Amino acid sequence: MKKQVFESFDLTILPSIGMVLFLTVFIGMIIWVFRKNSKEIYQEMSQIPLEEGNDHE
Repeated sequence: MKKQVFESFDLTILPSIGMVLFLTVFIGMIIWVFRKNSKEIYQEMSQIPLEEGNDHE
């Protein structure tokens, strides 16, 4: 029975779903990284290793 189910299942749609999912995540990350006011956040985060007396230890 399982063999019959898999024989009738069309797998050609799976690569398309994967590509759409990948592009959605990729474009979302691009928008997240280059959003407005993110430059200040990244500048603050870049100074964390240089601060003396880190509370992050």
